[in-house]
Amino acid sequence: MIFYGSGKKKTLTQLSVPICLETLFYMLSGMVDTLMLSSVSDQAVGAVGTANTYIGVFIIMFGVISSGMIAVMSQNIGAGRPGIAYQARQLGLIFNALIGIVMSVVLATFSGGILRIVKYCSGFA
Repeated sequence: MIFYGSGKKKTLTQLSVPICLETLFYMLSGMVDTLMLSSVSDQAVGAVGTANTYIGVFIIMFGVISSGMIAVMSQNIGAGRPGIAYQARQLGLIFNALIGIVMSVVLATFSGGILRIVKYCSGFA
């Protein structure tokens, strides 16, 4: 049970259902994209598959940071230091936001070069 924040008890089911739904919808969107583009060309299907792989890597990267933040928060809540837990939460959110902004800028700026590298490495050059 979790007592942090509003003081309401949360069960494991209440916490895990949103995570499972998010993962399911992410996987379904990749499948739908692949099925829709299968009638266009093999290159389009390959491009969507590559993009879904990169998106999955980014989701895992942010998930690892969030898991670390949750571990530090849980330890401090258990030790009776909610102020430090709050600081850990704020630091984790700021760190995720900064990494998201930096990755967005890098991908937007160097998207052409990244696509040329992927095309060259995949053998379609």
